[in-house]
Amino acid sequence: MKYSLILFCLLWGSLSAQTVQLLPDFTFTQLNGKILSATDLPKENAKYTIIVYSDAVCDNCQAYFSFFLQEASRYANSRVLWVCPENDPEKMRKFLKEYLGASSFPNFYALTDSNKNFVSWFGTDEKPLILVYDDLGRLVKVYQQSDWKQR
Repeated sequence: MKYSLILFCLLWGSLSAQTVQLLPDFTFTQLNGKILSATDLPKENAKYTIIVYSDAVCDNCQAYFSFFLQEASRYANSRVLWVCPENDPEKMRKFLKEYLGASSFPNFYALTDSNKNFVSWFGTDEKPLILVYDDLGRLVKVYQQSDWKQR
């Protein structure tokens, strides 16, 4: 019995370790032209890092950004990284003004993925997509298109 318990714990630990996804060491360009990597993120004691991956122009932007704003309020003290695969700062600014509006995120970063590295770092090119990581860099929640289309 003792060995069965030990074996179970070892197997469970190895399975759970395989399913934990960590925040990758990414590098994106900010709208101001500066480079931002995961290791460069300010140590502002953010409890969560929320990564929003979307185009600056999309068919259901209003629906998903409304959903995002509602869900983001559940993650107090977080930093938000909006990653856009387009490299069109003016289009991105227009999108932010239209959909983010008066909402305030003190730790908000608008980033471009002009080199198309998001897929290799995060393992998907699904857009729009919202990934929530905890302060240890562990993936804790994924919001996909079906989550806000149901509302």
